[in-house]
Amino acid sequence: MALAISIPIDGHGIEGIERTVRGTLALDTSYPTGGYALTPRNLGLGAINDIEVRSKNGYVFEYNYTAQLLLVYRSLPAGTVAAPTIDGAAGTIRVTGGQVAGAAVQIQPDAAGAAVGKTAVTDRDATTVIGGITASAPAFTGTAGALVEVANGVNLSAVTGVRFFARGC
Repeated sequence: MALAISIPIDGHGIEGIERTVRGTLALDTSYPTGGYALTPRNLGLGAINDIEVRSKNGYVFEYNYTAQLLLVYRSLPAGTVAAPTIDGAAGTIRVTGGQVAGAAVQIQPDAAGAAVGKTAVTDRDATTVIGGITASAPAFTGTAGALVEVANGVNLSAVTGVRFFARGC
């Protein structure tokens, strides 16, 4: 498949000694590994000296000038995010400050119904000890991942209106 390129009537111009072109791209239903073919001829240029393709829908674009290909990347962390825990069991705990007429706010942290009282008028979350129960914040394990190329054959047809600006001759 191929990119759909839209260049408006006023999308061509001159900047200094270079020709410019601006427009939008629409991706297709099957991403080819290594990127979409995007040649100077596709843009009405003899050569692409510089091209900027704006990110869209969480995707980031990079142009391979040698191979004349537009690559599409997405974020993929190389680790996992662990759920918060309450005494070793996964769950969420948040106590919001404030109370009615001095009454303690009760939390039911587990199916057994062990209630934890809260009488302070402060918010509590992240790593906090409340009534003897320790609640921990979500923890990321692993290392931050670099962007990865979209897999071969992925349907990107919902990614339309991707703005670009190119300079060339």
